[in-house]
Amino acid sequence: MGRLRIMKIGFLINPSSGGGQGQRIWEKIRPLLKRDQLNYCAYKTSRPGQVSRVCAQLLRQNVDRLAIIGGDGTINESVQVLMTQDKGVPIAIIPAGTGNDLARTIDATLQPQRAYHNLLHGTITSMDVMEITVTDHVQYALNYFGIGLDAYVARLVYHSPRLRRLRRLGYLHAILDCWSSFVPFDLTVEADGTKMDLEGIWLFALSNLPFYATMPVNPHADYTDGSLEVNVIPHMSKLDVAALLLEARAGIPPKGLIQSQAREVIIHGRGPITAQIDGNPVELPRTIEIRNLKQALPIIMP
Repeated sequence: MGRLRIMKIGFLINPSSGGGQGQRIWEKIRPLLKRDQLNYCAYKTSRPGQVSRVCAQLLRQNVDRLAIIGGDGTINESVQVLMTQDKGVPIAIIPAGTGNDLARTIDATLQPQRAYHNLLHGTITSMDVMEITVTDHVQYALNYFGIGLDAYVARLVYHSPRLRRLRRLGYLHAILDCWSSFVPFDLTVEADGTKMDLEGIWLFALSNLPFYATMPVNPHADYTDGSLEVNVIPHMSKLDVAALLLEARAGIPPKGLIQSQAREVIIHGRGPITAQIDGNPVELPRTIEIRNLKQALPIIMP
């Protein structure tokens, strides 16, 4: 362990992630740090919206590695800082959320002890990052960007403490509610210069990962190749959408899902757009530009 003792590790802990799972996981990890006599510093978030500030504090400590104990939302907020600070600090994910799609891609077991071992002994690689530009504002995403049914589900859960406490059951309740009331929409999309008019669609989504909201819809996705996975649920009946979602949840290639790849996408809506970025709901103007930054963020892999 001598080599690891001279390395400084920062821990960003969201104790409320996954209904308190973040705190419980930290209580399991902390004794391992003392056992291994590691040099570390740890900061917790105490309320929503604090992740960016805490991440910036840790980077000012000149850490060599940053371990994030939280879910996909916590990771996304951290990435906003990491992409602007440009310090090249590699991140390690210790999963504590509800979906954990990035952690699931790294290691399907989702075990904190394995994630801790990966933090110390894993290989540093670099993964793609989505750059999302609206007017003069830029946001980043590691997992996915979606417009349509999934964005309305994310918004419903975000604004309901009861559904958030229910975790997976809360998302299922939100999906059923949105599925019954959702109105399909129109988009014009330019993908790598090719223009498409999409009418009456249920979903337009871009992803870097095999998993989309825990569903393995892009099994061959490569988060290092610079390409975005494009998924569209086209115009179809509600029953067909329900069947498609059930197939996707079961890991069966869903019938009717339109899939392709692109590196740069420009989206033109008919008005303001409700979207989700790594599971966080956002309200965006009608024109959105998205490009994939190839291998832009160092990450620690098994």
